[in-house]
Amino acid sequence: MTDRPAPPLRPLRTIRLQLWLPLLLLVVSLGSMAVLAVLQQREHQLALQQFAHQTAQEQLLATRRALETTLRRSDGSGLDAALAPLGLDPSIAHAVFSDDQGIVRAATRFAWRGQAVSSLAQPPSADTTARLAQGRTALLLSADGLQLTALAPVSLRPQAGQMRTHKPGMLWLQYDLRPLAQQAQHRLQQQALSLAGVLLLAALLLLGLLHWAVLRPVAALRNAMARIGSGDFEQLPQWRGAGE
Repeated sequence: MTDRPAPPLRPLRTIRLQLWLPLLLLVVSLGSMAVLAVLQQREHQLALQQFAHQTAQEQLLATRRALETTLRRSDGSGLDAALAPLGLDPSIAHAVFSDDQGIVRAATRFAWRGQAVSSLAQPPSADTTARLAQGRTALLLSADGLQLTALAPVSLRPQAGQMRTHKPGMLWLQYDLRPLAQQAQHRLQQQALSLAGVLLLAALLLLGLLHWAVLRPVAALRNAMARIGSGDFEQLPQWRGAGE
């Protein structure tokens, strides 16, 4: 019975840890930053929705109540005073109240008084117009998330002897959301810088540990094998530790 020949040994594959480990850390860093950007974008969208459904909606309804109270007076004076607090809000680009003919009767920009609303902004869509005709408010966020338009019909309840509700006009608030976007971008930059600093420190510590615990012993072992191959058995490396 003849012995079977031993199968040939497969060549061992080696990798350069000094090259691939930093690349791996770079890939992990980029992936972490991408996840952080997605989470930050989602948080920003939630903040916009919260701003629209709370802050903007409350300001819209409060201003409409103030206008309706003013319009119940016989002379209708004080419309500018109802919009004056909105002019002090840095997030509001402008606020406009127009009558049933589409003429501006009060605005935070006094030069707009007496002008047609159609010359200042695009008319709302058919769906928005139908929503306003039902006495409901409308909050319209632009595609880039930097502008928010809040619309509300200003209606008076029928007084004694009146059969139908009188609708004298519409309230239009235009919000500038660029400061919110800048704050979100600033938070993202701070978090990215913090993450980059932590990953850089971790990379340096890992490379130092790799050099001290792996590369240095391997280099000493390679030099010792070279000396043994040349017949030098005197200065062999001394190993300490529990590893093999």
